[in-house]
Amino acid sequence: MKIKNGRERGLYGVADTEKLANETDKETKQAYMPFVKESIKNMIDAGCRYPFIKKVSGTSFKFQLTGHAHLADALQGYWERNKKTYTHRAKSDYRALYIGAIHQLEEETYLNGHDNEKEIIELELFLEEKQHRHKANRDISMLRSEVKICITERIGKEITEDSFENQMEELIAKYALTVGKNRAEKVLNDIILEEEKLAGGRGRTKSWRDRKKELLGLSVVERE
Repeated sequence: MKIKNGRERGLYGVADTEKLANETDKETKQAYMPFVKESIKNMIDAGCRYPFIKKVSGTSFKFQLTGHAHLADALQGYWERNKKTYTHRAKSDYRALYIGAIHQLEEETYLNGHDNEKEIIELELFLEEKQHRHKANRDISMLRSEVKICITERIGKEITEDSFENQMEELIAKYALTVGKNRAEKVLNDIILEEEKLAGGRGRTKSWRDRKKELLGLSVVERE
């Protein structure tokens, strides 16, 4: 199996291989957090989250580690702030362990070329990533269906332009509860443009955002 490097496989927060390998470079060892913060920000802004874990069952093993106070305190605090998400603390702690293990295996692949694909796939089987991805796809399908109906009604003059805009705002508000307002607006805008082209939207090629500004009497700067 061909080993993919970290850039091809999407390793988050890892600097150049040569810099990471230099254990004597004090500045390099202190510089990884900005990469981690930026990668997590980009991931969340793009509508992605680290997956949760499924109910883990089967043979258990004792991990060769001790729960030091600083680690226990950090995980305890995280769990207390997110009790509505986790049924019990063990699920929160195991999520941290799974995500950390995947990152560590990816790091080894990036640095040494060791193929950890099998181990990572096995770990991913216990994560709910597919479940969340399927839900996201279902949400997009429902949005697209609603937009298609509204566009058809608007073209047929069954609803007014104002009514169309109001319904789009309602869709954004509902979808924003899941992915945030900025992400919801972008997704809906892209869907509207695609569906209007498919429906032969009578030359309406401007984005929904620009049309909304015009309805509000705001100036619109033409894009190149």
